[in-house]
Amino acid sequence: MAIKVDDVSDVNNSKDTWNIVTKVVRLWVSPSFSGGKLPFSMELVLMDSKGCQIHASVRKTLVYRFHPLLTEGRVYQISYFGVGDNLGDFRTTTHQFKINFHIHTKVKEIGNCPITKSPYSFISLSEIMFNDPDPSYLMDIIGILTGSSGEQEYEKDGKIQKRVTIELFQDGVRLECAFFGNYVGQILGQLAAGDMTNAVVVVQYAKIKPFRGRPSVQNVYGATKILFNPDVQNVYGATKIC
Repeated sequence: MAIKVDDVSDVNNSKDTWNIVTKVVRLWVSPSFSGGKLPFSMELVLMDSKGCQIHASVRKTLVYRFHPLLTEGRVYQISYFGVGDNLGDFRTTTHQFKINFHIHTKVKEIGNCPITKSPYSFISLSEIMFNDPDPSYLMDIIGILTGSSGEQEYEKDGKIQKRVTIELFQDGVRLECAFFGNYVGQILGQLAAGDMTNAVVVVQYAKIKPFRGRPSVQNVYGATKILFNPDVQNVYGATKIC
């Protein structure tokens, strides 16, 4: 007898016997804030065949167990997990709830069940500039690269930090995007790799934050993903499901 597969949109905190089949859209490990050897957590964004996304967290004592079992871009059957409210300043999804892996959570890779929905839910640059969207949710944006700053240094808390800014253009609107930390090297490497004139840039899971007195988007460590000239089939046609 086949086990019922639940829709991600139905997941709530009424039980922990859910059974979902989802693609790992994003996966990152958050380091310890105290400098310890154990990571703070592992974070994931999961999406089902209908395009509904939900955030999932693995606490530090279980990262060793689940990290080897999960790979970004692959599809898994995930069952028996905790469910809590989706709270926080930088939420990756609009789902009311989030998943918390525990010791009894089961993960099984599904090789013959492709999930082809686009993982992107784009917000227009004009909405960011003029409509004051909720900054507690991370956003996906797309635009044409029209400028970049090169590497810049600035002082924060007595330490020299690095950043790079790029300008994106869409439907008559220009938006400055600021990136920090490891993202600086990633962007500079892309810009140095070849002619990026009028390149299409996708920034996935970016936070909205004022920069130089104007609305802008910035990276969130680990969560944000930047793509230059991505595969068109995977990008266009993106819709917001839930």
